Amino acid sequence: MKYNNIPKPTATTIDLTEACNLACDYCFTWSKKHKRKTISYDMATRIIDWWVPQTDKTQQNQLGFWGGEPLLEYELMKKLIHYTNDFCKKIDQKPFEFGGTTNGLLYTPDKVEWLLKHNSLFLVSLDGIQPVHDKHRLLPSGKGSWKIVDKNLREAIKIAPQQKIRSSLTDDTIQYFFENIQYFVEDLGITDLAFSPVFENEWNQKSLDILEEQFELIINYVIKKAKEGTNIILKHLNDEAHMQKHKEPQNPCGAGNGYSGWSVDGFMFPCHRFNKHGLTTFERSNLPIIIARPKGDSFEYCNKEWRNEFINWKDNVPKQCIECDIFDNSVCNGGCYAVNWDLTGSLYKQANSECNYNKVQHEAGVKLKELAKKEGVVLPKSKWDRQQENKQSCTCYNLCYNEGTSEEIIHIDRKTDMTCICYNASYSGELKPQCRTVQELDKQRAAELRIIKAAQKMMEKME
Repeated sequence: MKYNNIPKPTATTIDLTEACNLACDYCFTWSKKHKRKTISYDMATRIIDWWVPQTDKTQQNQLGFWGGEPLLEYELMKKLIHYTNDFCKKIDQKPFEFGGTTNGLLYTPDKVEWLLKHNSLFLVSLDGIQPVHDKHRLLPSGKGSWKIVDKNLREAIKIAPQQKIRSSLTDDTIQYFFENIQYFVEDLGITDLAFSPVFENEWNQKSLDILEEQFELIINYVIKKAKEGTNIILKHLNDEAHMQKHKEPQNPCGAGNGYSGWSVDGFMFPCHRFNKHGLTTFERSNLPIIIARPKGDSFEYCNKEWRNEFINWKDNVPKQCIECDIFDNSVCNGGCYAVNWDLTGSLYKQANSECNYNKVQHEAGVKLKELAKKEGVVLPKSKWDRQQENKQSCTCYNLCYNEGTSEEIIHIDRKTDMTCICYNASYSGELKPQCRTVQELDKQRAAELRIIKAAQKMMEKME
């Protein structure tokens, strides 16, 4: 099946396994149905061979690894990263960025080192302080996982200070939201993080009132830290604060357009959240929500009408959103497609929990913006687009090109300027035209020194 006028693919995720070493009770893959079902190397490389050539060769596209817990298949993942890099070279494709989300149990220093060197830093799921994290993120034995994740994350931060985390907000732990933020910032030293509500929870008026109170504490804390010299980025809240009124309706996200997610048996979904675990291949093949399926040694697109719902969403904005007070100037944009589908059976209808939460979050973002303006604080923008982030910062902290020069950074801490002259050249293999090597810098310094000496001699003669 052919498509016309659709965006080129830019990002996809592949489920390496449906197995998981946690038993979180809010897992959107329906964790009670987890089975040790793993993608084969042959299937994964078939996906890469079919999907990568469809992308724009001039862009740095993204391939993520999901599960289950992707690091359960760490060795397979390493092979696939090498395979993708080799394949990109073969077809003259710009190198890919890799990543994924891990529960942190297997995120040990050796893995962090390897991932960092291969442009593959993972996002770690950590819900907050121990009572909060251990409320829902349990080991199969029923014990909490916080101690293991906290320990591994602290070691990871030593290797990769730019490490990011995400936390799930639940209505039964929301009273600890501010305390969680303090733990992330003051204890772990992480100042760039995301939080995502579990909309499957009730989110009644009582929990929303507590959420509003917690946002108030967080807003004042963020401004206070900014005035002290520490900028904190809380994705979604910062996004709301920087939001301008939309000139026209926006799609909620890139799902079903440039983004997609693959199951372990080779079916493509609009995003990873639509793929539920515990299904047989036959059961999955008959789902009306897949957008590509295996065919022979390759794949074919299917369910064109279903995919068009994503492509054309902004042209069919639901009445519920049009009549909403915050739709034109918030990050909501109609909510999460997959959450809408799971909770209401429609891409065009939000559950009450989504709408009610998003309104409170939007109001908090406006308050943050107003208080920042009043206090003369410039709020940083979120840098969760890895393409933009990697143009601005570097995992090597300039050591690759500045070693032995006056610009060499010997001691690294969180105040170190991460601006990079190599633009990840050491990891992507590509040196941008605007980058300068140390030799060029040394030539410039030598030229500047000659000018200074000449000026000094001239001044001496004049005296």
